[in-house]
Amino acid sequence: MSTNSIGFAPATAEQAVPISTQAPAFAAGLALAEMFGHLPSGYITVHNSGTARLGLQLENAAAFEAWRSALLIPSEDVELKHWDGSAWLSADGLFQGVKVHLTSFGVEVPAAEAVAA
Repeated sequence: MSTNSIGFAPATAEQAVPISTQAPAFAAGLALAEMFGHLPSGYITVHNSGTARLGLQLENAAAFEAWRSALLIPSEDVELKHWDGSAWLSADGLFQGVKVHLTSFGVEVPAAEAVAA
């Protein structure tokens, strides 16, 4: 079997994970929209790395908090992440048996706290 320029063999239909394995995440996303249609919208992703996962990236901390509360994610499970001068909130929850990963970028962090991180 030949490889591409970075050394990986191209995927074939027989090797590819079928999109149907992501169906639980798609269903959970639809249910979230139906149940929590009043909450702020976000950038939604569906990942499949073993099990389907739904990602919800929100514009600000207030939107993040609204979703965190709606999904009953404990506040102590929220992480403040830092990298290259940026900060964001991150938390994982479960909805209808599907892992939901919340993030919110553009978090303002006081300079002293950013240096300490």
